[in-house]
Amino acid sequence: MGQRTRRERVYRRCGCTDEHRKQLGPWCVRLLKEASHGSWTYCVDLAPADGKRRTRRRGGFTSRAEAAREMAAVLDGELRGVYENRRTTVASYLRE
Repeated sequence: MGQRTRRERVYRRCGCTDEHRKQLGPWCVRLLKEASHGSWTYCVDLAPADGKRRTRRRGGFTSRAEAAREMAAVLDGELRGVYENRRTTVASYLRE
């Protein structure tokens, strides 16, 4: 995968909340104690389109390697000029 830059990150997070019902995310203490707690997430800052910053963040991976593979595929697609938006509906795709 090469040297890691500041624009790409792989980390573990969970949905636990504090007493104010705010999500703890990657700062949950249980993540340090329990290997099975939470899931792996990746975050990539993509090249700006129209001058606006784009961040792609996806989670729910069972292992760090799985999240890193998906992140590498996103970065590879960016190099080739391909951006896959998995939230695009068929109707919006056809309108484009």
